[in-house]
Amino acid sequence: GLARGASLLSPQAFIEFDQRNEKGNPTKGVYAIFTASSNDSVGKDDFGFVNLRFDTRGYLPLGTPRRVLAARLIGNFNNEKGGSQIPFFRLARLGDTHTLRGYRPLRFYGRNALAANIEYRFEVIPGIGMLAFTDVGQVFDRRSQLTSQYLHATWGGGIEFKSKKSTLFRILVGKSGESTRLIFGFGPTF
Repeated sequence: GLARGASLLSPQAFIEFDQRNEKGNPTKGVYAIFTASSNDSVGKDDFGFVNLRFDTRGYLPLGTPRRVLAARLIGNFNNEKGGSQIPFFRLARLGDTHTLRGYRPLRFYGRNALAANIEYRFEVIPGIGMLAFTDVGQVFDRRSQLTSQYLHATWGGGIEFKSKKSTLFRILVGKSGESTRLIFGFGPTF
């Protein structure tokens, strides 16, 4: 895939449900999306796999819209077709600015991944908010590998700069057993 590239034909379908009060700065509601794709190589490569993904999010105001508990559960599952393979660049990955934020980017990869995030968000003054978070997740090739023994966790916090309807910029510090990361980003964490 790196030396000469790989071409995939990947038709997909999705179902989406969105009941958040604001997409860029939600304080209540739920969001869910489920995506299924069939992936086949175009040319001489022998890549063929089915990918299933879900992303569910919930936002609960704690007495006031200025204090919100936000939770997210995501999954990414790949199944080979027959004797075909999954290209490495389409494997499930954890460790980025949205999953396992205390680990370096793309730290974990495998055929499948499950991850969860929980955030406590607090608006200090209009336009400036703080948050504390914890993330857990695991990549695995077989369902039997999905155990607490291989579960990874991170925690941290940060500051967000917001408009009424959107998070404009954020600075987070994420901590894991391996490292501490400083993360800059635009838009909401999820």
